[in-house]
Amino acid sequence: MTAWASLLRAVNVGGHNVIPMAALTALYAELGLEHPRHLLQTGNVVFSSKGPARDLAVRLEGAIRERFDAETKVFLRTADELRALVARSPFATRDLPPAKVVVFFFEREPTADAQSALTAAHQGAEELHFVGRELFVFFPEGQGRSKLTPTRIERSLKLPGTARNWNTVLKLAALTDAVRGD
Repeated sequence: MTAWASLLRAVNVGGHNVIPMAALTALYAELGLEHPRHLLQTGNVVFSSKGPARDLAVRLEGAIRERFDAETKVFLRTADELRALVARSPFATRDLPPAKVVVFFFEREPTADAQSALTAAHQGAEELHFVGRELFVFFPEGQGRSKLTPTRIERSLKLPGTARNWNTVLKLAALTDAVRGD
């Protein structure tokens, strides 16, 4: 059995794709996923299950579309992947405000050309680091004031993604460890 964190894209943000987290967690249980628990109100659910990530993501996206009439992308990471992500943070040795460190999650690693294009085009104070399928960004002035928006990142990389601040990433890693320990 594998412990998973599912991160839904654009759920409960700006009044779009509003899904009650208790109902979403119940859907996961109905699908036979074990120990589903939600974190916050932004589409984070952890659970245990067998099966490959891609099959689980497709199944979840279809069930969410059917039940809630919401189009969303589901990004999955195992407990081990989240723990490794925390360990390899390019900001680990710096004392940065966790709310200003954001991790963008993608299905696959952005191409080297796409990474270079985004980095070369970026003119702001933000600090960007690609690590595998994730993009770590430090927003020194806050994400809300930045011109480096999620839409701009997705268009530049030609990949859909979803972002979580460092506090949420740490909580998801701890919660997947707890689910695995059930």
